Amino acid sequence: MKKILKNYYAYILLLLMITVATVAVGYMHSLFADEREHLYATYMISLGNVPYFDFFEHHHPLMWYLFAPILNFFGETVSIWYILRTFMLLGLLVTAFYVYHIIRLLTENIELGLIGVAWFLGNNVVAWAGTEYRPDNLMVMFHTMGLYYLLKYLKQKTLSSLQISVMCFFLSLLALQKVVVLWVPLGVVVLYFLIKGEIKWKSLCVVMIFPCLYAAVLLIKMYQLGMLEDYWILNWLLNGNALDKWEPPLILWILPFVASVCGGVQLWQKQSDVYIKSFAFMFLVTAPLLLVVLPVLKISYLYSQYFLPIYPLMAVVLTVSLKPFLKYKKIVKITIFCVIAYYGTALYRTMNRTEQFGIPMAEYLDGILYEHSKPTDEILCNIDLGTIGAMRRCAQGYFFFSYGMKAAEYSYRYNRKILPRLNEIIKSRMPKIVANNHWPDCGWNAENQKVVCRDAGQLMDIEWMKKHYTYNGFIWIRSY
Repeated sequence: MKKILKNYYAYILLLLMITVATVAVGYMHSLFADEREHLYATYMISLGNVPYFDFFEHHHPLMWYLFAPILNFFGETVSIWYILRTFMLLGLLVTAFYVYHIIRLLTENIELGLIGVAWFLGNNVVAWAGTEYRPDNLMVMFHTMGLYYLLKYLKQKTLSSLQISVMCFFLSLLALQKVVVLWVPLGVVVLYFLIKGEIKWKSLCVVMIFPCLYAAVLLIKMYQLGMLEDYWILNWLLNGNALDKWEPPLILWILPFVASVCGGVQLWQKQSDVYIKSFAFMFLVTAPLLLVVLPVLKISYLYSQYFLPIYPLMAVVLTVSLKPFLKYKKIVKITIFCVIAYYGTALYRTMNRTEQFGIPMAEYLDGILYEHSKPTDEILCNIDLGTIGAMRRCAQGYFFFSYGMKAAEYSYRYNRKILPRLNEIIKSRMPKIVANNHWPDCGWNAENQKVVCRDAGQLMDIEWMKKHYTYNGFIWIRSY
């Protein structure tokens, strides 16, 4: 240990600095509406509800089931966001741990392993999206673990490694369906090693038995509950018809992306190691595949979490491509300086965005909500205040979240459940609390096959509200 600290102190210090900064970003940056969505879904699971059947969702459910016991353990607390982000940070560190070991297996070099982890954590997208409470992070963690154990199997031929690898890949699918994009180049790599005889067909069939049986049981159970059709529509068809507007990607994640592509091309051309070439291939295919698939699916607003899955591969490829330059100490030092400068810029941007809706504000607002309502009460919150009140039943009923577009499209395009209107919800369900914020009123344009939304806040029956509710700054509280 002393020898490692002596020889690699600069890298370890860099890694510690970046890890501390990443943790700081994780606790300080603003809350994202998706986090409230997933917290509410977890809360509903903790109450014994069934996703897709009892409440609207269009993601795979593994994370909600894993975290439901955590909600039950901590109970109703305004500090829930700190708790959830702590677990997300731990998951991110697990992913970084396996990034390090993948690089070590490929290069047998501690230096490169440490640089790779520093690069992975020292990235704005990873520090931002990777610390939020979202299933993307579980998917990335399990997929990265699967890649490590697959590589370990290829090098050491231990069947247990192949078994763990297959299970990790299966768990990544249970976490989020987007992983199928990563499976395209992965499938090509696995097929190549099957043909070469480095993966035995018999061994692969044996380790696939349990995931296939478990998947069959899940599908049968969903069919028995009458939710199989809704699962298919919500998780696959609906997600293929996003209606967001186009905005260009941010320069802070284009630069490392381009650098890694260059590194991947270099590895592919000059490397004789078939395992390194496999990782270069997976990255060089996955990255453009995302850029092609997302627009085809009409997902035109490129949120940073959509690209989170390629960052472990990006870190491996870029770092391994630096191996020939390790003998040039000055170049290595310049690289470290660039990583620090890059992350410093990203961190500065992140800190400037923390005032939008930080955890302390959510704690304060949740405290008010919980003070004026009981766990059995229903409340109505959306959009601007959409990250609060996630541990109270939503008076919207089945359509508990979204600013109307996905919910409306699900209701109209697929002739599913009726999407209720704001005043109908308030007058029929009489929620204990109604947030006074932006409310959408979404309808369906049959001619253009699009959802059309307008602000329904002005449509609220204020005179009726005054008779039954007391206004308290940002919320209406039922008087009885």
